[in-house]
Amino acid sequence: MVRGGMLLMEQRGWLQNETIRLINIQSPLSEGLFDRRFSGVALQMLRFTLARSPYLYAVGMGHEQNPFPRLLRAAGWSVTSVPFSVWIQNSRRFLHQISPLRHGFRMVLAQIAAASGVSTAMLLAWQLAHRPRFTRHYSLESAHCWPVGLNTIWEQCRQQISLSVLRDEETLASVYPDDQIRLRRFLLRHHGEIVGWSVGIATSMVQNQYFGDLCVGTILDGLASAEHLPALLALTRDALVDLGAELILTNQTHHLWLAELRQLGFLSAPSNYVLATSGALNAALKANPDKSSRMHFSRGDGDGRNHL
Repeated sequence: MVRGGMLLMEQRGWLQNETIRLINIQSPLSEGLFDRRFSGVALQMLRFTLARSPYLYAVGMGHEQNPFPRLLRAAGWSVTSVPFSVWIQNSRRFLHQISPLRHGFRMVLAQIAAASGVSTAMLLAWQLAHRPRFTRHYSLESAHCWPVGLNTIWEQCRQQISLSVLRDEETLASVYPDDQIRLRRFLLRHHGEIVGWSVGIATSMVQNQYFGDLCVGTILDGLASAEHLPALLALTRDALVDLGAELILTNQTHHLWLAELRQLGFLSAPSNYVLATSGALNAALKANPDKSSRMHFSRGDGDGRNHL
């Protein structure tokens, strides 16, 4: 009888300037959630996975206090929330549709702010105060397929990354394949030369428990050097707005991304997107005090895109 299961995604990873075999654990399910007789199933699955590679990670999982993250923490893994950044494009729609503002006294205040125009004026002032600094000579184009030559961008950026899935041409073709038409692939050009890329989606929600009927844009992934990152984020945001996004969100771990998102006017919000890394990964990074801030994981890693 089958009592549990999971998906394993074997990937080429980047750890301390070396390529490693990295395994991503997705969608673990154990009958132990409902029947104590099978409470050891999840641990057995974890042991099975560790025998395949000591370099494991899981991302998503909903909340740090959910059963699987708690099991991983007990097994010596590092479990942390991935920072959640939000851009509000349409304040009136946001105030009417976002879940925490749809009930009780908060709903009344939100409706007053929306109807009076206060929220619109405040949002406009915020956006003007956070206008992109450096987008001159840049352009962002939509691509139906990945072009040759993106390995150069990975080679330029990888020295600033302590831990990540390889983001080279082979990985992009596998994780963001051309036949997934829901994905939006973007190429950043500077004076005509490709210097960065990003992946996003725009989803029109229908009575979503969190977002109501908003059109939600998501920056799933991307890569550019520190010089070109501000333009990549600003233009990717604008491209999602052009697709109808009223709210744009992203989960990122790298400190450069977080700093540029703040500079661009993205707000920090509570995160339910969790990153767990195995003991072997943590041991390898232990010598670097800034290891966590230089890890590059995003909403595109794991199954994060499936919920948006």
